[in-house]
Amino acid sequence: MGGLRFRTIYDLAKVDAHLGVTCNKCGHQVVLERQGVEDLFMAKGWNTALEAAGYRFRCEKCGHKGAALRAVKLNERQPVERPRVLWER
Repeated sequence: MGGLRFRTIYDLAKVDAHLGVTCNKCGHQVVLERQGVEDLFMAKGWNTALEAAGYRFRCEKCGHKGAALRAVKLNERQPVERPRVLWER
């Protein structure tokens, strides 16, 4: 996104972006609502650094644990999913 560097999940709020998640194994992609992700990470006390946070995601298609994370700007018509508890405990 325009050369901006995102180090934590909270940095996404600076540009009103959501969290794009891509499975490291099968490439399945989903866009999650930023606020829901922030709330979950805060409640669990998980590390919010993007490099570490990717380990918390498990693919809903293939079950692989680990994902690449990125900032995603969406228009109002594009769907955004609330995080589900398919996350690593």
